Amino acid sequence: MCSPGRPRRPVLALAVSRATPFMKRTNKCPKCGSTDVIADAKAMDRSHSTNQTEFTIATFRKPNAIIFKGQQDTAVSAWVCAECGFVELYADSPKTLKMRDG
Repeated sequence: MCSPGRPRRPVLALAVSRATPFMKRTNKCPKCGSTDVIADAKAMDRSHSTNQTEFTIATFRKPNAIIFKGQQDTAVSAWVCAECGFVELYADSPKTLKMRDG
């Protein structure tokens, strides 16, 4: 809480509101306003060797299991501002990450 007589300082919100213009929808960078956007770039992951694979994210139905964790994953694509370098990542198939019963 603010003490009496002191002006309030703005609080930075880390959550993204639904009103935020996303590059994927607008083809415009929300940080600098540029329309020079590289769409659907594949995010790549490198192993310890020189092998490259698509970057993926995963959820697990049984995360504490030793085996058969029930991994559900999807690749990730990026929208990149060619002007300032701002990047937004999107799951290619987000519904595959949703937890299923069973």
